[in-house]
Amino acid sequence: GPLGDLLPRALTLVGGTVFIVFFAITMLFWSAPLIENDDLTTESARSYLLFDDFGWFTLGTSGVGAGLMIIGVSLAGRSLGWMPPWLFWVGIALGLASFATIAFLGMFAWVAWLFAAGALLLWRGDRLQA
Repeated sequence: GPLGDLLPRALTLVGGTVFIVFFAITMLFWSAPLIENDDLTTESARSYLLFDDFGWFTLGTSGVGAGLMIIGVSLAGRSLGWMPPWLFWVGIALGLASFATIAFLGMFAWVAWLFAAGALLLWRGDRLQA
């Protein structure tokens, strides 16, 4: 029904947006202190460590966004019949594992899903053409 279609769309939109925004912020937090490194003082080292802490927080948030996106796309793919049931469950497992981005396993989960989804689109792209 229409309500069932709304959940995967919302998860994909919100999760994808959170992933892109917070991953970009993470890269900014981790690279910005390295741009200007004239002299290293105690205060600049403390600032760098503070940026590093915020970077880990935003990386974890981006992993949650990636997990929501992966789960949303997996739900949509199952309801539209674009994937076999076993691939749906693999997508759900990778989405849940993406919530553990801080534990480093999650990064592998969302990178694996991005590669697999891209390969599936290339391999099965003819099904999407009118």
